[in-house]
Amino acid sequence: MQILIHGMWSTWMAWSTCSQSCGGGTQLRQRQCNNPAPSSGGNPCVGSQDQSRQCSTWACPDCGGTCAVGTMDPVTCECGCQTHVLTATVRNTKNAPLQGATIHYVDRPYITLGTTDATGTARVSGVCASQVDMLIRKDGYSSTVATTVPTTSTTSTMTANMEILIAPIITQHPESRSRLVGQDVTFCCEAHGSPEPDAEDYEWFRNGDILDKGVYGYSNQLTLTNLALSDAGEYRCRANSDAGAGYSESALLQIYASATDSYNADPSPEYIQLPADCVQPDGTRLYNVGKCDYKPCVGSSYNSGQCNDTVKYCSAGGTLQAQAIDCGSYTINIMAISSCECLECGDPVTYVRGILLGGPTNTPVVNADILVNGVPSGFTTFSGTFTLEIPPNTKRLAVTFKDIYKDFVETTKILDFVEGESVYHRVHIRERAEPMVMSSEMTSTVDLGTVPGKAPIGQLEIPGNSFYTKDGQQYSGTVQASISFIDPRNLSNVQDMQSDFTFVDQEGQEQQLETFGMFSLDFADGSGNELEVAGTVTVFLNENEVNFAAAEPGHEVKLWSLNPETGRWEEESTVTQTPIVKRRKRQQSFTWNGNIRVTRRNYNVDWWIKAGQRCYSKVRVCQARSAPTAQVDNVNVEFVVVNTDLDRGTQRFARFYNARTSASGTGGACVEGWCRPGTVTYVSATEGTTQYDAASALDLGFSPPGGYTRGNNNKAFSTTLTHGNSGPSYRSESTCRNAPTSDNHYKFYGDEVSGLVEINTIPYNPTDNRLRPNYLSWYPTEDPAQKKSCFMKVRVTGANENLRARVVSKVGTHAANRGTEYGRREDDVVPAGAAVKGTCIEYKCTGDVWTTGPNGRPFRDPAADVDFTSVELGFLRDDGSPANCNRVAVNNNFETLDTITTLTVNTLYGAPPPDNTDMSRFRFYDSQNDLGQTFGIYKATGPGDTSKQTAYQQCLAGTSSGPGSTTLAPDNNWFVHFDCA
Repeated sequence: MQILIHGMWSTWMAWSTCSQSCGGGTQLRQRQCNNPAPSSGGNPCVGSQDQSRQCSTWACPDCGGTCAVGTMDPVTCECGCQTHVLTATVRNTKNAPLQGATIHYVDRPYITLGTTDATGTARVSGVCASQVDMLIRKDGYSSTVATTVPTTSTTSTMTANMEILIAPIITQHPESRSRLVGQDVTFCCEAHGSPEPDAEDYEWFRNGDILDKGVYGYSNQLTLTNLALSDAGEYRCRANSDAGAGYSESALLQIYASATDSYNADPSPEYIQLPADCVQPDGTRLYNVGKCDYKPCVGSSYNSGQCNDTVKYCSAGGTLQAQAIDCGSYTINIMAISSCECLECGDPVTYVRGILLGGPTNTPVVNADILVNGVPSGFTTFSGTFTLEIPPNTKRLAVTFKDIYKDFVETTKILDFVEGESVYHRVHIRERAEPMVMSSEMTSTVDLGTVPGKAPIGQLEIPGNSFYTKDGQQYSGTVQASISFIDPRNLSNVQDMQSDFTFVDQEGQEQQLETFGMFSLDFADGSGNELEVAGTVTVFLNENEVNFAAAEPGHEVKLWSLNPETGRWEEESTVTQTPIVKRRKRQQSFTWNGNIRVTRRNYNVDWWIKAGQRCYSKVRVCQARSAPTAQVDNVNVEFVVVNTDLDRGTQRFARFYNARTSASGTGGACVEGWCRPGTVTYVSATEGTTQYDAASALDLGFSPPGGYTRGNNNKAFSTTLTHGNSGPSYRSESTCRNAPTSDNHYKFYGDEVSGLVEINTIPYNPTDNRLRPNYLSWYPTEDPAQKKSCFMKVRVTGANENLRARVVSKVGTHAANRGTEYGRREDDVVPAGAAVKGTCIEYKCTGDVWTTGPNGRPFRDPAADVDFTSVELGFLRDDGSPANCNRVAVNNNFETLDTITTLTVNTLYGAPPPDNTDMSRFRFYDSQNDLGQTFGIYKATGPGDTSKQTAYQQCLAGTSSGPGSTTLAPDNNWFVHFDCA
């Protein structure tokens, strides 16, 4: 029979009940219900639920049979070879020996033939020499089967490697769908683990209620036919195995009566910031160009009975309408979106880009191996940068960084991303601790704690004679042990935290942890070769630093290991009181301990926080204080949650969380935190290198009940979250997500007056990866991964007043549109008042010209080939009036190249040479070449907005390679020099 113990299947069978229990048919098992109330649409389920499966493997032995090999034992009814000896060797996947593994016949698992010793070896008598399948079991490991190999007529061997039990990990999540009434839909789910879940072990839920398998007849696929409006909702699957359970992400099924109901033809607001001298009648410098939300809608066809729709439809594209913006002395002509349509769209292309930095000096980590959800996916460049293309339908991104030079700790981070867009991350990893030398034969003790003057949080006790080489041989000699500890009593350690603080319980639900400290283990011999550890390592914890008395029942302090494939923490052992005989005098406070199996790199001391204390807070990011309804898309809102034990003066990290804002619908970002006393939450909002200002208490318009303090030059705030009915924090994520703008919410603001101005004649939305078929598109390419960005560095001397640079990019050589604007940019000259200052400012790159073909899709215009962009640079004061600036010099290298470019466009395209008689500005044609730092021109190609980020930061630093800088170096490799009075 099988019984459920704490949500896990445990298998056993007694000899005396074999015939009654099995009988060769089916075997009944029980599992706890997901909810105690009757499931809607299914059978009532209270307390437990019966399921049955085939149990042919549990058939009773046949005492009347004959033995093909060996002789029959009249008592046990087993065939055996009494003089034969089997030597069984059992190791883990890293070749370290496993003690306590039991050996069984595959068809008679209720008989234990032998148990492995400390060397992972068991000698079993009576097993015949011919090839026999043996079953190997060990608590915490997935059972495996190995075959004996004859060595002599009376001896044989068997070797097995056992995997740690791994609860099902969802590898294919059901996809959200949009359908009409009467249509069909199929959802698919796939998981792997150790052991692998069977197809019959999947369950499906709608809005949290389990669906009756007898009614819906599902396996790992769920098909719904003749859909009704009532079928709409959130669908998710759960995969079960002997190791536990795992839930998929929810897929949203939307049902509409008609196709036109599935999208909003009216565009959402999307504001651009106008130049300082272009104030609108409402007193602001904002203009609404509109945006289509790029959300799924119902098109003319769909796939019935398939896991995904090969033809997808989105509310995107839209109809463009010419708009002339009156700026008084001049006019800006743009195209605004007047309506949205439901059009065919492909899978959105998603990129995560960033730089890997290590140690207290933020050193770029070069050539580091990168694994995405456990799969090798590349490495960092010589400058520490990386770019990852994220597969469609990815829900969680666990990225592991391995430094091949072993200067930094192997680290797994959960990186947030926005489907269809490109985001940038600065990833920090910890410097590996200086190795300590220990003897492999002796028991060694290592303190865990990094705060000077404070006692360690814990100690590791590593038993002697427990080190093994990669090939499974016991190692004897000196050991180089690098044990890196992340101490939550030091707030600066938060950037080094591994992954997030989540685990999956036995029912497959995500739960939240709170850490007392994390540690990483690396062992090597004197030559640097990695060593493995067999057996268990004991962790002793200091009761003065870990408040065991505050643990809630069922949520005791435990030891956890990090699964890099999922970025989830998995339980190793529960911490219990240490026997007095194990304490030494200097360890009187180390009164608790637990054990870990050293099969992974990273470990954690945590307890589980009750879900009832979780809450969700709405944060809005607005373009300016004067326009509180103009919310900004795709801003990264970061929460750092720290819990303080007021009685002990210690603190624990409870969350390190990122969320992205949305400007559509109710907008903002909902970030998960903890609503409870003693928990302080620190919040910041960034977009690339831009940090938004936290609203003042007065600007908030309400008094946060947990207090409110701004810090970091007003770029962040801290508060203690509390639940409320009208914000800023809510008990459920859905309530937060749908909260009206009239509720009380935390806010960040962009710069009110100065700052970057970016205007494109054709609006560019990085979410919509399809090219708008127009000559005036800022990025002239069909490939969303090949967007090219160009920046120039301008050196400025003189003038103590605030100055702004203005660049206008126009069609230069394409005869049909020559002189028409692609767009314009404005940015501050910094630092204001300095004797030498400057700016890095974008212009539209020279590139291919595209137009609309007969099928409505963009194609390269063979008659135009390339348009050499005509660029004009000038200066103005903060109020928009002309500045008194004169050109002093142009980069010598560029002057030569400019001559060549001018001759080229004159000869091939009949374009006039640039007129530079006016010394208050500078005009030029952009070259097709990438140029580089010697010309003061910086170009980069990449997905989404990542090329812009690269070119801009390299321009600031004055380099054509590497990560660049966030601070301008005005004297380094400039393009043009102006002096302003």
